[in-house]
Amino acid sequence: MKRFSILFYVLVVGFTGFTAPSWAQDFVGTRAKSLGGAYRAIATGNDAIYFNPAGLPQLPRYSPEAHYLTDFSLGQQDINISVVDSKSPFVSAGIGYAFSGWDLNNEQISRSHTATLALAVPLVPSIVNVGTGLKYVNLLDALVGNPNNILSADLGMLVMIPGGLNLAAVGYNLVPVVSDRMPVSVGLGLAWNLGPFSALFGSTGTVAGAMPNPAGVMQPLAPNSGPLRDLGLSVDYHYPAQ
Repeated sequence: MKRFSILFYVLVVGFTGFTAPSWAQDFVGTRAKSLGGAYRAIATGNDAIYFNPAGLPQLPRYSPEAHYLTDFSLGQQDINISVVDSKSPFVSAGIGYAFSGWDLNNEQISRSHTATLALAVPLVPSIVNVGTGLKYVNLLDALVGNPNNILSADLGMLVMIPGGLNLAAVGYNLVPVVSDRMPVSVGLGLAWNLGPFSALFGSTGTVAGAMPNPAGVMQPLAPNSGPLRDLGLSVDYHYPAQ
C-alpha cells in the first residue's frame, strides 16, 4: 500500500489529515497523527524513534513519554512508552516499547509488541544527522496464524538546509522478514518553513539557518513576524520496496 501525505503545520498542533493504517514498524503518535503522517522531515519528539531516528538530535532533551490511542469503531488500541536522551552533542539515544492490536479479547486478531533501541549522531552538526533503530518484534499475524519473533533494523537520514528546508529518507525493516505487516519499505520526507516569506508582506526579515522550537517546528535563527510565522509545508511518501 502506498501512502502520500501533504500537510500544513502550525506552532503546536497541525491540521488533521488522512492517514492509512500503519504497518507494524510505525507507531503513529499524537504529533505524527496530527500531521497526517507527514512527519519524517520534522521528527523531533520521542516518536522519531519509529518514524526517523535521525531526528533525535534536533532537540537536546531528556524526555520520557507515554501515548495511548484507541479507535472505538475498529477496536484498535496502540500503547507506547519511550525515553529519549539527546543532551549529548555526540550520540542521541532513545528506547521505546509499542503495542498495537485489535479487539484484545480475541486471540485470533493480529497484534504486535515492538521494542526499539534508536541511536543517532550528527555527521555535520545542525546540518546532517544519521540514525538507526534496532528492534525486536513479537508479531501475531492473523493471516499467517502463528507468532513471529523478529529482529530487524531501520536506517534514517535527515538533512537540514539553511533557510528552513529539511529532507529525510528512511529505510524500514532492512533485515527482511516474511510478513505483510513488516515489509521492507522506504519513507521520504520534505519540510519547508515558510516563515521567511513573511518578508514579502513587509514584515521583519530573517537570517539564513533554522532550528526546531520546543514544539518541534523548524524556525529561522532570527525572530520573525508576519502572516507566515510558524507556518510550514510538510510532505511524506511511504511505499514498500518490494
